[in-house]
Amino acid sequence: MLLKIDASSLEWRTYAELSGDPVAIEEIVNGVNTHSVNQERFNLPTRLIAKTFLFRWIYRGSAWAYANDPDFMPTSSDPDFWQNVIDLANNKYSTLYKFQNELIRKVENGEKIVIPSGREYEFKLKEGKNGEFYWPIKDIVNYPNQGFAADLMIIARISLRNRLRKLEEYKQGKIKIFNTIHDDIELDLDNNPELCYNICIIMENVFRDIRTNFKKLYGKDLKVPFAGEVSFGKDLLNLTKFSREAGVEQFYENQNN
Repeated sequence: MLLKIDASSLEWRTYAELSGDPVAIEEIVNGVNTHSVNQERFNLPTRLIAKTFLFRWIYRGSAWAYANDPDFMPTSSDPDFWQNVIDLANNKYSTLYKFQNELIRKVENGEKIVIPSGREYEFKLKEGKNGEFYWPIKDIVNYPNQGFAADLMIIARISLRNRLRKLEEYKQGKIKIFNTIHDDIELDLDNNPELCYNICIIMENVFRDIRTNFKKLYGKDLKVPFAGEVSFGKDLLNLTKFSREAGVEQFYENQNN
């Protein structure tokens, strides 16, 4: 049996945490469907477009880029349309937008960027094709957030391994962490319904406990809760979303399918 947990909106949550943006944090804490809300607020045709837009917006996607991207062109190929959407996002999540501007200001002043986990970032001017020099804005707003997300995933992976090591099935080689890709962790284990159910709960708790473990490691409180969505199946192409409420029976049903 393959078990897989995906961090829920990891890079959005980490940027909300780093920036302290009150609107983003309130939406996350209250379980607001951010992408559905933004679909209406930004006048976008689907929730998927709103979701994709937001994850590119946090890394300073330009109006020109949206207007010329095949994923967004069916919505509009007019840069002015997308600039309006960008402005709406800048206004809604103004603290996050200002935080990014502060990151850029620090770099331009020769300062280091230090994130809560202690990672440090320094950037240098880059030389363009025509010999002009420029600051790598996209790297400046990207690397600190990606690094913070990576650090939280490291905490989750170590926490999961530590919990699994207490189980006899793990000691017997019946449970293996066999892959981690950016924001997900994958396990391979014996097709035992009760064991699968219990491991899924452990995997969910690992993400819920990120704030507690971060506090233990770094002595700092995180405002944003973190979560992961667990799925299971015989392979990556045939996964079923895990449900605590469905109980062990969902694994028996999966065996019979």
